[in-house]
Amino acid sequence: MTMREWRSRPRDVANMFNPAFCAAIINRVAMGYQQAADQGIPYSLTFIALPLILHPNSSQFIPVKANSRMHAWVLNTPEVIFGFEERARSIAPIVRESVAFGVQNKIIAYSKGALITPIASRDLKQWEKRDENVLLCKQSQVFGKLLSQIKDLPTVFSLFGIRP
Repeated sequence: MTMREWRSRPRDVANMFNPAFCAAIINRVAMGYQQAADQGIPYSLTFIALPLILHPNSSQFIPVKANSRMHAWVLNTPEVIFGFEERARSIAPIVRESVAFGVQNKIIAYSKGALITPIASRDLKQWEKRDENVLLCKQSQVFGKLLSQIKDLPTVFSLFGIRP
């Protein structure tokens, strides 16, 4: 996959959807998923994670802890579903680019069975300690744990009103 040159991107899009930034978020989602499920997160679930986490009106509803049940959380917070299909479709190229960037730069690993696992690094640890990233990292990890609760991928996608 070739990545678009930064000069050809609108500045707001380049800043908000920077592949390094998005790959770091995917790393945290994968970390939460792996902690709960003892395996990497399926690649397809990154197409749910990023549009939810990067959308401020949706991410504010991510529970503080992963003791909620995914089904109940989605059903009790319809705000996260509103407009989700369109967001997921529009951000899909960014998800693909971010995964490619993350693998190339050893932020995440892509393994057999289309599973993504986090790779620990000193730089990532420093990044997640920044004040502006602490909450984002926590939400990403919690959301990864929530995603791990449902093993049937079509069920997860149907909860969010989309198809894989």
